[in-house]
Amino acid sequence: MYETTGGKLITDATSGYDPANPYANRDPRLKFSNFLTGDVLPSGITFRPEPTSGTADAVGNTYIASTTGFNIKKYVNAEDYANPANNGINIILLRYAEILLTYAEAKIELNQTDASVIAAINTVRNGRSDVKQPSISNNATQAELRDIVRRERTVELAFEGQHLFDIRRWKTAATVVPGPIYGITYKAANGTLTTVQVVGINRTFDLNRHYLWPIPQKERNLTPTLSQNPGW
Repeated sequence: MYETTGGKLITDATSGYDPANPYANRDPRLKFSNFLTGDVLPSGITFRPEPTSGTADAVGNTYIASTTGFNIKKYVNAEDYANPANNGINIILLRYAEILLTYAEAKIELNQTDASVIAAINTVRNGRSDVKQPSISNNATQAELRDIVRRERTVELAFEGQHLFDIRRWKTAATVVPGPIYGITYKAANGTLTTVQVVGINRTFDLNRHYLWPIPQKERNLTPTLSQNPGW
């Protein structure tokens, strides 16, 4: 999901992405949101999640080690390491970036794309000193802008409790949820690049049921004419 610093997807053959060095020259929000191999943890220890690292953070080493090799950095404050319960970071309820992206998405879905839509997305992409992703083109089609704004919401609002509701709202959950969970790609002992797969988990999503919640039975008892959602 995270582009290169040149604004290209890593699936683009011209992006310069190197699978052997996957975190180089990437959208800085990747490192802002995630602890990656080589990062220094609040404890002062270098994070080494590769299964071959021999560290406590190695995938599969203990039940508390990350099963994917990634760990969440957002909300973590090194100053609170000695007393985590005294964390001074406010829980994010609503940020200006979300307002901008919600505005852009609404205009795109209405097919009312104008300069304000491009400006809103580009403000999120490069309106801060520490995030300087290339501006998007004002010649993008509605479909292209839809993909762009959805990707921006995914990377900008990572771990803020939005994504599950987004993919339900976009009706993409049935496509993106099912299947195995993969993690980091690392160099195995034989020198080959190997991708971690979380053992024993295969996600499912029933499109006939999981886009809606059940109507609570108590509410149906109070209102006998209230029907139930499909599949529940």
